[in-house]
Amino acid sequence: MEERKVHEKLVFQQRDFPILHSVSKRFNPDDLVAISRSWHEEIEIKYFYEGSSTVLVDTEPVVTRPGDVVLINPYEFHSTLKVGENSGRYHLLMIGMDMFASKNLDNFDMKHLLLGRRMRFNNLIRDNARVKQVVLNIIDELEKKDNSYELAVRGLVLELFALLMRSEVREVVSEDIINDNARFYESIEPAIVHIRTCYEREITVDELAALCKMSKYHFCRIFKRATGMTAISYLTEYKLSIADVMLRNSDMSVSEIAHLAGFEDESYFSRCYKKSRQQSPKSVRSKNNK
Repeated sequence: MEERKVHEKLVFQQRDFPILHSVSKRFNPDDLVAISRSWHEEIEIKYFYEGSSTVLVDTEPVVTRPGDVVLINPYEFHSTLKVGENSGRYHLLMIGMDMFASKNLDNFDMKHLLLGRRMRFNNLIRDNARVKQVVLNIIDELEKKDNSYELAVRGLVLELFALLMRSEVREVVSEDIINDNARFYESIEPAIVHIRTCYEREITVDELAALCKMSKYHFCRIFKRATGMTAISYLTEYKLSIADVMLRNSDMSVSEIAHLAGFEDESYFSRCYKKSRQQSPKSVRSKNNK
């Protein structure tokens, strides 16, 4: 099937259908834009057809190119960053968990596997022609809306996840770990959302703990248990990831980028960046310019 040109407007299907579809808009190339619902139950799939963007899953950057499929598992904190005149454009599919109720899949409860965090798929799916083709077929059905398209889409989504389970599973974890992680992530969600939306200004551990209605000691323990790092380390790593995107995709100076990413000055930013990335911001900027 040929890849077709898409429209600028956002178009969602009716709410009672568990698969929603939209197309990203163009943004001002001078703006750094974060598009995110941050944390949700649905499986989110983005098919990038133009340009490049960076999707931050927790603090891990996923840099996209045309033809990539990015999958966000249930309850993964994420943001999609668009910066520069060649910022990525994509089709967005939001697949509700009702699609995977056990009554629709005989005795195989995929909803429990996914929603319970037992099975996690790779976030970046590249060079998997079969997965890409099924995603394009789903998009085509949702855009054309021919007779019985909902039935066709349901069948294609089941085919998609059968392929993902065969070739794109990142991990399967025990139920005890699942229950702990789900509880811990839910309890620190206000802190994570605050970090991802207010990273450019000073944020304290006391402030984050208060948002989660915890003592500072309890918050620090739970946050590290859930993310594997301290809250300040998470904040710093998130800001460095934001800076990375701007270094590689804009003409702003290192000083401007340090300020926009929330660092107090260029010198401190450079030290943090070099410690984390084993190279200086200026060397990354130099490579990018070349």
